[in-house]
Amino acid sequence: MLMPIMSPVVLASVSYVGEDQSTSDGPYNFSYDVSGSTGKERVFVLAFIGEGLSLSGVTIDGGAGDLVEDEGGGNPYMYQKVIAAETSTVNVTITESGSSQQCKAVAWVISDYNSSTKVDSGETATNATNIVLTSQSGGVCIAFAVDGRSGKTFTWTGVTEDVDSDYDGDFTYSGASGNTSGASITVNANSSGSNFDGCVAATWR
Repeated sequence: MLMPIMSPVVLASVSYVGEDQSTSDGPYNFSYDVSGSTGKERVFVLAFIGEGLSLSGVTIDGGAGDLVEDEGGGNPYMYQKVIAAETSTVNVTITESGSSQQCKAVAWVISDYNSSTKVDSGETATNATNIVLTSQSGGVCIAFAVDGRSGKTFTWTGVTEDVDSDYDGDFTYSGASGNTSGASITVNANSSGSNFDGCVAATWR
């Protein structure tokens, strides 16, 4: 009796791309090298913070970015866009309707996903507070948090820190990511400071 040939299960993967910032008035133009993850369609995920930012729009790779999550309609923000296999550089423009003086943005790419649509997302404005998200085995999670003082550090639960840095001497920001293995994941961003601005997180499969 011939046994059916089973296709291997492909797990989604997430890679941290890098960070960029501007200390002048917007619009903010950033560029990210994604050449190390070419060969297939991917989801580009952008998270950012702007001091006093009144967001007007986000353009990613020539088209409108899709909102993933924000903290109560404001900073920090997370956006995404599907990028083509041949794309090696992603250009980003963040526009505003106010007069923000600076902006910081970090990025990841997700590969080998089943769907570019997020599984779940959430946010909190309170330090060291759990964000419990629906997830799927073989998926990924990305999170981004900000403290309103420089020189602070973040301790993450549920995901692994990719970046923890000062933002123009005024803020500390941190991004983290990881794989998901079950029906839910608990993400917690614990800042050493006392001016926590918020955390956003999302899952994909």
